[in-house]
Amino acid sequence: MKLEEKLENKEELLNRISKEKYGDEWFIEKAIISYEAQQEKTYTFFKDNSTKNILQKYNWCERPDNTTMSLCNFTDNGEVQGWMSESLAKEYGLKQITLRDFIHFFVKPIIKENIELKKKVN
Repeated sequence: MKLEEKLENKEELLNRISKEKYGDEWFIEKAIISYEAQQEKTYTFFKDNSTKNILQKYNWCERPDNTTMSLCNFTDNGEVQGWMSESLAKEYGLKQITLRDFIHFFVKPIIKENIELKKKVN
């Protein structure tokens, strides 16, 4: 088989190499899928009990996009700001919380407030 013909059917070639090298024709494909899954976004959430400002009380860090691993929160005008390294969170007294708590105590009240505002406007 000529090299050009091998390159035309890359999937078959990949499966064949995978079977010859690792004894499983899907080994390389599974490895690629696993790597891609590891690259998906993950978040950590923190609560800052020292502030009364609801927008700055709850913080998050996004991976892998946020390579500086800075904690983010909202400013008073609704912009997202990154204000310090996630590694300093405990030093500043921030407590790590679950996604469920973040949604229940931060997202849910904001949504309820927006619904009430819309009711008043209509």
